[in-house]
Amino acid sequence: MINLTGGHQAQASDRDKAWTIAWPISLTIHMSAFILLYFVFTGTSDPLGQASVIREVRFVEPSPALEDRPVIRSGAAPSLGSLLEAPTTERLALPSMGAQLTAGPSVIGLSANQGRSGASAVFSTLPRQSPPEVIFFGSSANGYKIVFVVDRSGSMWDQFALVRDELLAALARLEPSQQFQLIFFSSGTPVLMKPAVFLDASAANRQAAYDFLQQIASLDPASGPTDPAPALRAALILPRGPADVIFLLSDGDFPETLLATVKQVNPQGHTQVNTIGFGYKGGSKLLRDLAVYNHGSFRFVQTAKPSEQTKSSLDTLLH
Repeated sequence: MINLTGGHQAQASDRDKAWTIAWPISLTIHMSAFILLYFVFTGTSDPLGQASVIREVRFVEPSPALEDRPVIRSGAAPSLGSLLEAPTTERLALPSMGAQLTAGPSVIGLSANQGRSGASAVFSTLPRQSPPEVIFFGSSANGYKIVFVVDRSGSMWDQFALVRDELLAALARLEPSQQFQLIFFSSGTPVLMKPAVFLDASAANRQAAYDFLQQIASLDPASGPTDPAPALRAALILPRGPADVIFLLSDGDFPETLLATVKQVNPQGHTQVNTIGFGYKGGSKLLRDLAVYNHGSFRFVQTAKPSEQTKSSLDTLLH
């Protein structure tokens, strides 16, 4: 008779031994796989803190003023939102990229990364940028918004072709980042190329300026007392201003009240005024003072007007 009970007991014992060996092996394999998957698919808590990567947030703040800002070294930097909400004078300014480069560092960006020690500020620097230059009758200045205020009185009319050519040459040298306006005055209301705007220095606007100058040339010579005050006031209150620089060209001699008028509209001298005396030295003192009080320069341009040439010839004949 076959002993079935003993056979079953042997088989059960073998199974127990197999499970005793397989269970630790299975547990080890599963734990190893779990740990491996954890390191493969789980990133570090601070990937930017361990990597040598700097991500910068750059933004442009259009502003004529250019100020250096100190590099923030503290552990907690201001957020980008707080900087954009701050007053204009307190923001980080990035000058327009079309400007010429000069020496000197300027803060241009910040990092909004979050590291283990808190928010970090990372700044980079570029050379400071200054506005492009503009030259008119040898008088030079730097600025993005330029206004040419030109005398069109009868005494200037003999030399209008020369003035027109110098204006066109000045406009031709402007860069695309610059804007301009042309204003002619004698007595009464000044004449603007396009009222109450600054014009981009584009090819189309240069052509429009040429057409405008041709229209001015076709007008009859102006008569009456010459008064640049309304023209200067119009130049100083143009929308989206103020202008960076005004060039005033005249052969006149004006009352001292002109200085007070300009001071009233340009009290802090934010707009530079360069003055050009044209052919007549009698008004040089006032024009020089006007330039000095408005952080500008004065230049005298000697001309040979037909009337002066005629007077010189008569004096030679009579003496």
